[in-house]
Amino acid sequence: MRRAPPVIGGGLLLAAIIAAGARAQSSEAERYDADLAANHLTIEGTSTLHNWKVEAKIFRGYLIFHENELASLWENSGSSAQPLAPTVRVEIPVTSLTSGKRGMDEKMHEALKARAHPAITYRLESAKLTTRQTNQRDDSGGSLTINTQGVLTVAGAERAVDIPMQVRRLSKNRLEISGETSLRMTDFGIDPPRAMLGTLRTGDQVRVRWTWVLAQGRIDHRDAR
Repeated sequence: MRRAPPVIGGGLLLAAIIAAGARAQSSEAERYDADLAANHLTIEGTSTLHNWKVEAKIFRGYLIFHENELASLWENSGSSAQPLAPTVRVEIPVTSLTSGKRGMDEKMHEALKARAHPAITYRLESAKLTTRQTNQRDDSGGSLTINTQGVLTVAGAERAVDIPMQVRRLSKNRLEISGETSLRMTDFGIDPPRAMLGTLRTGDQVRVRWTWVLAQGRIDHRDAR
C-alpha cells in the first residue's frame, strides 16, 4: 500500500491530536446558554404617589461548569458547604426594562444612563452550595441553594453583591436559576427619578426578582430579540 507523503501524514496526525484535545476539553466543561424566551425579571419600588414595577424578559449570558462540577452537585456525597467555581456572565439591555408607561420608561432609562452604559451586567466571582435536594429517579426535580458572591454593574458603577440563589434542574439539559435581592439606587450613583416638578419622588430601595432559564446546545434567539 502506498504511504502518505510525510507532510500529509504529519498534517493528519496534527488534526487527530487537535480533535482529541477538543473532545477532552468538551468533556471537562458544560456550557449552558440563556433561553431568552423563558426568562423574566421584575424590579419593584415605591414612590410618594404609588408603588411601581418594571419588567425585562431579555437575559443574555451563559454559565459554564468545569470538570464534572455540575454532576457532583446532584450527588448526595460531599460537603453541604461545597465550594463552586462556574463561569457566569449575565447581560440585560437597559432599554428592555419597561413599565408599560412611556414617560416612566424614558425617565428610568435616563437615570440608568442607558446611552453611555446600555447594559446591566453581572459576573460570578465565587459560590458555595448550602443545601441540596435530589431526585434519583430521573434528570429533573433536583434543586440547590447556593450562596453567591459576584459583581453587578449598573449605570457604569461596579458593586460587589452577595445573593442566595436557587438552582432547579428542569431536565437533563435545562436549568432554572432564580432569586431575589434588595438594592439601593444611590449605591450605583443613580439619583432616584422625580416627576411632576419634583412632587413625585421615587424611593431609593428596590426589590429585584428573576428567573433565568439556561439550556445546553444551540438556541435560536431570533424570536426573543
